[in-house]
Formats: sequence, structure tokens, C-alpha cells
Amino acid sequence: KYDSAGTTLLWATYVGGFQNEYPHSLVVNQDDDLYILGTSFSEDYPTTLTGYDTTYAGDGDIIVTKISEDGTMLLGSTYIGGSDADGLNSNSALRHNYADDFRGDIIPDETQDVFIATCTNSTDFPLVDAIDTTIKFQEGCLLQLNSDLSQLKWSTFLGGGAQDALYSVKVDLDSMVYVGGGTSSSDLETSPNAVYKDYLGKVDGYIAALDRKNHTLKNLSYWGTGQYDQIYFIDLNNEGEVFVTGQTNGNIAPSSST
Repeated sequence: KYDSAGTTLLWATYVGGFQNEYPHSLVVNQDDDLYILGTSFSEDYPTTLTGYDTTYAGDGDIIVTKISEDGTMLLGSTYIGGSDADGLNSNSALRHNYADDFRGDIIPDETQDVFIATCTNSTDFPLVDAIDTTIKFQEGCLLQLNSDLSQLKWSTFLGGGAQDALYSVKVDLDSMVYVGGGTSSSDLETSPNAVYKDYLGKVDGYIAALDRKNHTLKNLSYWGTGQYDQIYFIDLNNEGEVFVTGQTNGNIAPSSST
């Protein structure tokens, strides 16, 4: 952590075990505590006694860690995963760029719960009040944990019959959570008003809006062309409009100027 001028190092620490750790995303909450999302291959990654899951399940687990504002205390830390690879984008169709293996996102909401966008290959991945419980290959997944990472409050797959991964997550001040990612699934459950209701081909971006209070899917759309496309980042403005950015090998017609 540096000061606002970037000239003074306020604190620094290692976080990990005896094997490899890969951070994906970090964010601070309203109290300036730091959350880290990543993947660990260590059986001894530092977890807290009250962490949701203190046991490594094997083959790579998602890890979530909360560190105090001054860097002196581990406020929460947990594994999340099943017996296969979790938090690891291992599919060659979706792993397009260097380090795409470790691409996920974490953000707190106004209650200090944290939401996570990631992926899993585990058929025994822990699900809570899931809207999608089917996994065939790699699956995108959305998670919600409480502030001290002791409770998994919501966990759901979000994908189809082929390869899927979620990379970005944002919450609004109402009740919605938005996620974006990439998919090679032709059978996603799109909404009637979707920009693209049908699979466009090869790899598509996909974006979804979910009700985070009632744990329901509100809207989902493909995005892209008949070539390779993915959505890597999403954001919201004060009017609730959604912005996405990613990459494409296709030809996307620019919109008319306004």
C-alpha cells in the first residue's frame, strides 16, 4: 500500500503457502480494508478460524482474503472450491491471452458483502440457492460471501453446455449484480429483450444482470460476432447504464454518433 502520491510505501506483505498463488483482483471496502481474490495450489494457505472453508480441496482452489487497513491483521480468509480446478480458466478456447488463466473479479456491496465472478471445473463445487446447478465442462460462477468471509451466502453456476468463464462483476445501489465473461456455449438462457438472443459462433462474450436480493436471473445476452469475442470488464454509470470492454477477431459495426 502506497500513499496517495505514490511515493511512500505504507505497508507490504506476502500472502500464501508453500505452493503457487495467483492473485486475480483486489478491492478496498468502505473501511479501507483490502479484499484479495485469487487461486492457490497450497494446502497451507493462511485461512482464519472462522473462514467459510479452511481445507484445501485440491487441484487449485479459489481463495478470498481480507486484510486490515493498516496491513497488520488477517480479518478473514477462506478457500472455496471442489475436487477439480477452481478459479482457473484452463480451457484453450477462452484462455486467449497470456495470464487469462487467472482472470476473476471481486467487489463489495453497500452491506459489505462481497461478490465474486470466476469459474470452476468442479462438479462438487459448493452451491447455495443456485439458479443454475448444471456443470458439464468449465462453468462460470458467481459467489456472495459475508464481510468476514465466514459464510457463503449465494453461489451459482452461470453458463451452458460448453465452456464458460466470468471475469468481471459490479453491483448497483438497488438490488442488481452484473457479470460479464466469455462462452462457447450455444444454449445460454438469454432474455427476450437481449441484444443477441442466439449464439453467434466460436467464442462469444456474455453479460448478465441478476437480482442479488432474490437470487434470480433477470437478463442475459450474448455479445460479439461470428468470430472470437470476449467481455473482460464491465462498469456502471450513475444512470444504471452498463459499459463493457473486451476483444474481438470479428467486425463489429460502430454505432452512429450522437
